[in-house]
Amino acid sequence: MLRKLLFVVIVVLSIPSFVFPVAAQDLSEPKEISVTVPTGIPFDARITEDMLPSQLKTGDRVLMVVDKDVVVDDYVVIQAGARVVAEVAESKEKSYAGQAGKIILSFKTVTAIDGQQIAVSGSRRGEGDEKMIESIGLGLACCPLFLLMKGEEGIIKAGQLVTAYTVSTTKVTVMKRH
Repeated sequence: MLRKLLFVVIVVLSIPSFVFPVAAQDLSEPKEISVTVPTGIPFDARITEDMLPSQLKTGDRVLMVVDKDVVVDDYVVIQAGARVVAEVAESKEKSYAGQAGKIILSFKTVTAIDGQQIAVSGSRRGEGDEKMIESIGLGLACCPLFLLMKGEEGIIKAGQLVTAYTVSTTKVTVMKRH
């Protein structure tokens, strides 16, 4: 008798999940919330490949990645590995008479966890050593062929970390924790 009663109670209590599966499912799904990413939040971007002025021209876009999760109010708003876009602000190849090469990157955007682009600021500069004094001095004193000597290539090496900052307040959609 007790077994029958227990069976009936179990069946009756499980009916709502069979009859109303959508309602039962809605209770278990995580909800999204909006988190505000304020202006001035710093994060590190990792340079993923060597950048040389001989390969990149002014105006070219280059990609980097976020090094570590960016957290606001205990929520990840920018995930490690997210894409950071920068633009080549200046690119000058090494040249004769000892002139060094130079490359300057200007950060533009980072991809938030919800896929939207957040405007950022930051820059990185790679500049080679000038050899102009040696080139001109030796060219005038010894041999004009020294004027053909070039400066060093400006390079931004892969693996370097560069700090960038958010430049506007942005609302990012994240999954609410239980």
